[in-house]
Amino acid sequence: MSGVDLEGRKLRKGAADAIRQFVESEGARGREGERNRGFDCPSGRDTLVVADGRRVVGVVELRDIVKAASASALRSCARWASRQ
Repeated sequence: MSGVDLEGRKLRKGAADAIRQFVESEGARGREGERNRGFDCPSGRDTLVVADGRRVVGVVELRDIVKAASASALRSCARWASRQ
């Protein structure tokens, strides 16, 4: 988790578990705490969660994208490595 304290606000970004602990330490309770529990990605992908104090303000789903040229380069490297 990383972030900044700016003009009385505590802005943080990080993994869901770390942000969950942070917002709870900031006092998220009851309904507010329950709303903050929905930031695990249903597809099972990794997420980056953004919080402002005890409130979650955003969730970003992270995906690995391999472009066509990258895939070709990886195959070339694999062929080269198998010759060694």
